[in-house]
Amino acid sequence: MEIGLFVFTVCVAFGYVMMISRILTGWERTSEWIIPKRHIPSTFTSIIIAARNEEKTIEKCINSILKSDFPTDLYEIIVVNDASTDNTSTILTQLSSSRLRIIHSEQNIGKKGALSLGIEKSKGDLIITTDADCEVGHQWLLSIVSYYENSKARLIAAPVQYDIDKSLIQRFQYIDCINNMAVTANGILSNAYFMANGANLAYEKSLFMELGGFQRSEKIASGDDMFMIQEAAKLDPKLIRFLKSKEAIVHTQPEDSLGGLIQQRKRWATKTKFYSDKRIMKIQGYVFFFVMLLLFNLGLSFFGTGLSFFGFLFGLFIKLSIDYMYLAKLQEYFKSKDALKSFLPASLMFMVYIVIAAWWALFPSRYKWKNRNLN
Repeated sequence: MEIGLFVFTVCVAFGYVMMISRILTGWERTSEWIIPKRHIPSTFTSIIIAARNEEKTIEKCINSILKSDFPTDLYEIIVVNDASTDNTSTILTQLSSSRLRIIHSEQNIGKKGALSLGIEKSKGDLIITTDADCEVGHQWLLSIVSYYENSKARLIAAPVQYDIDKSLIQRFQYIDCINNMAVTANGILSNAYFMANGANLAYEKSLFMELGGFQRSEKIASGDDMFMIQEAAKLDPKLIRFLKSKEAIVHTQPEDSLGGLIQQRKRWATKTKFYSDKRIMKIQGYVFFFVMLLLFNLGLSFFGTGLSFFGFLFGLFIKLSIDYMYLAKLQEYFKSKDALKSFLPASLMFMVYIVIAAWWALFPSRYKWKNRNLN
């Protein structure tokens, strides 16, 4: 039995290597977008921000957008203040710009409701969503719009990157985020599955209306990004692109506490069973199965001859080796030199996380988000 288990573990380990290699290949094959010289944008664009209790970040977010190298008559920023209970409302009223529109909602309408309200009131043909805790570079808007005008895509997923300090929790999130960017790019390039991050997502307003907005997922608190791109993919996957551009990267802050991280990841996990596109779950499922197989080998080693323990060590070595090479390649692009200093503890943390996340996905429970208790 142990010999058979060892052979099976070796096969699964090499299957994992092949999967990671395909993802990295997809990332590297995704063309880098360079803003054409002398490009003159022509698309009026509405940037929609759903904000709730964002007093610490909302001003920096808006100011970073207002500094954009982009014609001022071709964009608007719409912030929907969703029943904030802190000083967000006061800060918003103190901001002054002809490009900024504030919509106050006292009805606690949730993120999808806030985005829908902002889009309804928008004037742009192109909608870009970002989050109130994000900051953008001065060519962010030009990068997205120039790509949109040249690619003819109707929905564009764009990169997100966490700003990090030296804490393990934040470095874990950074590593996980750059991995998600590569997985996202590979899926869209190959039409194999479709993911997106609402902190940096662009789509035509006409597409949003054509898909019926968020009607199919309105009872689920989060997931505006994933449900939107998966509905668009059902309409026509050729409409969708991933924008690989350093100028288009949105920077955001990771959770700074274990409790905050748990609530965030529980929220992410609980929506997975509602995805219409189940193909992304094959990747997540394979990683989960590989980790569980390693743990099974480790547990069995206490009762076996030692071959199970060797299988555990072999599988773990393969996983850590390919993960490090893969992440080092991604880190070259995202330019955070210190993140992989925490690679080993972050990898072990991920193995624990993937098991817990599977439990949350199978057995959803209540979580806290923006001072709301949600299912």
